[in-house]
Amino acid sequence: MAIAVGYWDCAEISGPATTGDLDAYRQELKIPWCGHENNTCRVNYYYHPVLPCRLFAPKSLLPKVVAEFKEYLPRCFASAYKLLGPHPFSRIDLLIVPSSFASLGLASPNIIFLSQTLLAGDGSLCIRLAHEISHSWFGLLIGSWDWAEEWLSEGFATYMEDSIHALAMSWTQKQQQDHSELRALLRYKTLKAELLNTEEELQMLRPNQGKELRDQETSVLYVKNGMNPEKAFTQVHYLKGYFLLRYLSGMVGVSRFDQLIRDYVRLYHGKLVFSQEIFALLFKTFPELSVQGLTTERIYSEWLDYPGMPKVMDDYSPNNDNIVYTEVLQEVQKWKTINKANARKKKRIKVDVTSIDLEPDQLVLLLEYLLEEETLATRTLTQLNNTYHLSNKNADILHRWCELVTKHQYSNGYMDVRHFLVNHQAMGIYMYGECVLSASPELRKIAEECFETTSQDMDPGVYKTVHAMLFVEECEAEAMK
Repeated sequence: MAIAVGYWDCAEISGPATTGDLDAYRQELKIPWCGHENNTCRVNYYYHPVLPCRLFAPKSLLPKVVAEFKEYLPRCFASAYKLLGPHPFSRIDLLIVPSSFASLGLASPNIIFLSQTLLAGDGSLCIRLAHEISHSWFGLLIGSWDWAEEWLSEGFATYMEDSIHALAMSWTQKQQQDHSELRALLRYKTLKAELLNTEEELQMLRPNQGKELRDQETSVLYVKNGMNPEKAFTQVHYLKGYFLLRYLSGMVGVSRFDQLIRDYVRLYHGKLVFSQEIFALLFKTFPELSVQGLTTERIYSEWLDYPGMPKVMDDYSPNNDNIVYTEVLQEVQKWKTINKANARKKKRIKVDVTSIDLEPDQLVLLLEYLLEEETLATRTLTQLNNTYHLSNKNADILHRWCELVTKHQYSNGYMDVRHFLVNHQAMGIYMYGECVLSASPELRKIAEECFETTSQDMDPGVYKTVHAMLFVEECEAEAMK
């Protein structure tokens, strides 16, 4: 793969000279780390907690990149090291790619490509770095034998990003639990929506059921749905895989499950695996799971080979003592009351719109709940934006805000939709669909204008998908020829 990157400036990121208890931990790792038999390991591990790292970005962006990541990156490296063991690579560089890049991040050996969308200005999207860094272990150090079993890479990386981020942020156990539950709820809502709009075959994490797919005439191996354009935009293998690991973690305990993952890395690093490897290790380590009625076959039938939501996940909500969650519920109820007052056709009741200072993930969840409301008054949307300054927030928040704008055809927010489609192309494909479904001529025009502006630089897969959304009749006529 080659990417034409033009002229970039570079900044070195260095960690602390010492990393406290991790220096002693580093010595413990050296001798016993590899679990391979007969000294067959070819991985050249890096045993210092903080990797050498360079940031590459256009001159105009580099100061912003350094400000966003310089403090977080060393902590993130050290946290991944503590949770997963020595680094598989001797350095990792970060390259900020143009806004037309089709992904928020892409991990490769020694380099991670990052979208400009992650430059939120407040560090609120740094958790995505934890995801990409964890791919050094899951996806690169340990690969999937069957490329259709992407959950072995993306599910593990999504599961580990919470733990790595929490350690990097020095959260207490209670803070980690509360934020993890909040993010789990956001992911649950996303997964439910994905399953409604994804064909069943793409909802299965093990579509080949451990078997090779080979062309009968040529005997060439191929990847199931490898050419399906929808596969590139679905998050099912990320989220369903994450919830499977979270489910198993809940059965044995977080700390014991974290140790299982470390053992998995020790045993299978440098190898390609099928799903059965992790489950064989799971039941060997925790034989009591079989007594509880859990088997590999049950995991396959309920999670990996089954489309839709697993039965054990028919509903999800955080614990009642979760402070960051209950704060959101209070804000939701307040805004429902405000909206009810704003909807009065006669004299409006004066309502206090003073709000607590919500964290970014809390704000995303608030907007998710408000998206479930059938109607929101124009005045309510104006107050909402004025209160939280949604137009200036990170791309996750701005995405939900733009969904509210399109759902209620709030014309004062149309510039935000235009900005999102042009500047956050890695996430914009979903918003094109919202503009089309809104049936608003003005929103459709905005979508078509943004497509015309950005189409020359778009990823071919994104271009094809967005073009099909906007010009359905033209595409159907072309297909008929």
